[in-house]
Amino acid sequence: METLRSGIFYERRVDLRRHADTTAHSGPPLRAPSKAQTASDNLPRLQVSATVNVVSTTSRTILTQLFWNDTNETIECSSYCFPLYDGSVITSFQCWIGPDTIKGVVKSKDDARREFQQAIAHQRAASLLEEQTPEVFEMALGNIPPQVDVKVEIIYLTELKADLSGDGVIVTIPTSIAPRYGNEPDSYRGGTVSTARMTQETGMKIQINVSAHVPIRALEGRSHPLSVELGSTGAPTPAVSFRELLNSKPEMTSNHNHARAILSDRKGVLEKDFVLAILVGPSTLLGIPNLLAPRAVRETCQSHPGYSAIKVSFIPRDLFTPQMKAPGFKTEVLILADRSGSMEPKMESLRRALRLLLSKLPDDCFFNVCSFGSSLHTLWTKSQALTQDARGCVQRHYSESFEANLGGTEILSALQSTVNIRRRDKNLITQIIVLTDGEVWNVQSIIDYVRSTRNEDDKNLRFFALGIGDEVSHQMIEGIGKHGGGFSEVISVYSGASWDDRIFRMVHGILTPSSWKCQVSLKDRNGDVIRSFGSTTMNARPQNFIVRSPHLVSSQHGFSRAIFYFLVQDTACSFDEIEIEGNSASCPGSKVSLPIEDVVALEPMILYLASKSVLGDFETGQSWMHDLRDSIYKGDDLRLKREVILEAQRIGVYWGITGKWTSFVGVHSTNHSELPSQTYQADRIELSELMK
Repeated sequence: METLRSGIFYERRVDLRRHADTTAHSGPPLRAPSKAQTASDNLPRLQVSATVNVVSTTSRTILTQLFWNDTNETIECSSYCFPLYDGSVITSFQCWIGPDTIKGVVKSKDDARREFQQAIAHQRAASLLEEQTPEVFEMALGNIPPQVDVKVEIIYLTELKADLSGDGVIVTIPTSIAPRYGNEPDSYRGGTVSTARMTQETGMKIQINVSAHVPIRALEGRSHPLSVELGSTGAPTPAVSFRELLNSKPEMTSNHNHARAILSDRKGVLEKDFVLAILVGPSTLLGIPNLLAPRAVRETCQSHPGYSAIKVSFIPRDLFTPQMKAPGFKTEVLILADRSGSMEPKMESLRRALRLLLSKLPDDCFFNVCSFGSSLHTLWTKSQALTQDARGCVQRHYSESFEANLGGTEILSALQSTVNIRRRDKNLITQIIVLTDGEVWNVQSIIDYVRSTRNEDDKNLRFFALGIGDEVSHQMIEGIGKHGGGFSEVISVYSGASWDDRIFRMVHGILTPSSWKCQVSLKDRNGDVIRSFGSTTMNARPQNFIVRSPHLVSSQHGFSRAIFYFLVQDTACSFDEIEIEGNSASCPGSKVSLPIEDVVALEPMILYLASKSVLGDFETGQSWMHDLRDSIYKGDDLRLKREVILEAQRIGVYWGITGKWTSFVGVHSTNHSELPSQTYQADRIELSELMK
């Protein structure tokens, strides 16, 4: 089996110039010697554990991995690559190399690389953590002594994906990085390596502790066998030794708003993503509260005085249900099926998904099957009405011709070609459904194309995505659905659980015409509504400065869950309601208000997620600063880019979160006096200054 790097790997002859300063990011950094020039190896992984604490729809995960340098040499430089669920924000990173503790702090990417390089040159143990993509992270470790343990601990937050078919949320822990097609990020230490030594690990421990504001109906393992306790208040994992038994605490009283799941297979290997569904009572039952009900929560925390963050979450169908019962409409369904080489073990699942989709589509819709790999192949040159003869033709096509034999995974060009062959009837809505494992590198280019194409024709074109496999790119699958006006689902190839209901739900979504554009605003105590966020002058008054993310509002499907964040200064916190205005073709101008609930957090969650979301706007060119391109920057794109990077770095450093332009770095001092990297903490900066 060959896979991308997913443990601590090192080369006996390493070119440290790879971590050299890359100020201005004008080109790829100098690379380490190629595999042919060095002897590449990896440290055996002894143990991996994940403790996940879920609070309603947000999770805090402590991921710990233990390795062992079983060599008799000091490893000067090594790399450690790991995946996270798209949108996760790392809030803490530290490692232990033998007896030495190295705690990472966030600095600009160039400063972090420079400090790491200097530490290596002075033979100090050091660590560097960089975000390669929003779901692939890479860490470098320097100067690992022989015959010592290496322990890595990462703490991160995630806003959980809604399980719309089960009135709950999904906990996903990516455990490996599948090989990806295309050009990898310039700074990624890529290549494939043998996983033979990875089998030395003694197993993994995963524990999920759930606390919700509604009763929990079930915890459903969709990937691995689980031991589940409903009503549990989160006591420790069952003891496996007398020492653990002596140290254990008695179980607390039962509470239906709490539950716990423990991975049953202690010898489990990291061969597929860990997936757990948290299900509550169906929202259709009278008197049963819904975990995904529209909600606005404002969080403050003593560790960050002067700031608050508001999270607004809702599904349009729950706010505007009476208006969503639209009459029948004409539709064209174009299936874009991935038949690249990586789909070979997933073809049976692909055929089954296509069969289920076809069985639920009405006779009067237009239909076509487009297959892609290195090029695009269509069943018909133009979509056909789904007559009985046409259905038979489709069934023969996927039964006899569907093989993973079309080469590479050129999703972007396939999407472009599929958009070009769609029907252009004025009263026809085209729905493009992408079925793929999503194993590509150029994810952002794909999402940007879907977003821009959808914005050009948001009334007659929508995109959906069905991820097939156990190592899909959630960033791409969910990005296509979110920015394409549809939604997404992921199905496992080897899971014993049925996923038919998710396919049928997607068909139901395809046949629901209305998309909603929802404007989310703040309402103060005087009833005044604030609809403008960020600044229009670059000189905003601090007391009026509020940032909303996402800054730009795109239309969304009535079934998809929307999340908005507001990052607010305490001087501007006189808001007690959220106003949501929904607009669709069938019902323009519907307004609802949500009360804001206040929460004082011991450890911030919404504050970090809001900050990460703001960084995402900067990184994708969707921020309020980009709105000022013409009025303030007079079309000077270089100046705009330079100032966007500086502001993103300020935000990342202050809040201590990684991004495209910020990284964690840590250095151990041999004289036990802390280096600046260990004690560095940004001064409190007014939010208006962060965005100035």
